[in-house]
Amino acid sequence: MSKHIAIKYRPTDERPREKLLLKGSSECSLQELLAILMTSGYKNTSALQLADQVLGHCEYSIRQLAQYSAHELQKDIKGLGPAKIAQIMAGIELGKRFLKEEKKVEEYQFQSPMDIIDYVYHFLGPEYQDQKKESFCIILVNNRNRPIHRERLSIGTVDTCLVDPQEVVRIALRHNATGVVLVHNHPSGETNPSPEDIQITKRILECLESLSIRLLDHIIIGRSRDCYASFLDQRLF
Repeated sequence: MSKHIAIKYRPTDERPREKLLLKGSSECSLQELLAILMTSGYKNTSALQLADQVLGHCEYSIRQLAQYSAHELQKDIKGLGPAKIAQIMAGIELGKRFLKEEKKVEEYQFQSPMDIIDYVYHFLGPEYQDQKKESFCIILVNNRNRPIHRERLSIGTVDTCLVDPQEVVRIALRHNATGVVLVHNHPSGETNPSPEDIQITKRILECLESLSIRLLDHIIIGRSRDCYASFLDQRLF
């Protein structure tokens, strides 16, 4: 759209907000939904045009948009100030939280490796899949193999994440856990365990076993639900 036409002068069914209310959100394009979130454009640029610029910058991928920091968005896209960036980020975060709420945590019980994978991607996938740095998280279970707590332990660099095995033990004891699942991501999207991944897993396993706490699995999160590495499946511990 090269010519600026204020949204208020468009036909009703071409105004994003009115279109959503009349026809439903599923009938709106990504551009229209983003324009609604931002509420306005800037001088001689409508909210629709600004939305198109934002989406063009991230190749029309919401997942890619979610990877940009507030500083990067403000630096790279004219017309995006703190308020609009906050609105965009809030919208993306609402989507992530909606996905997490679809199934309640108390409905889970780890009876098979796939139960663990389902839980990991449901509650951690939206957050961890596209992070630019390695993050390490633990999931604690009770004696019925039901998850009772999850906690991020550290955020590292693009290719390493430092974890203290004793901290894993302390958190497990604090929550009276009888089992632990380790989870981390690889920013590259690759899920092959590195020698360092294997080494830290074995160190954590030794610490847990000394207190009769089970290590159920270590999962490396990939870009999609079908892309992951399970240390249990690969018999790496």
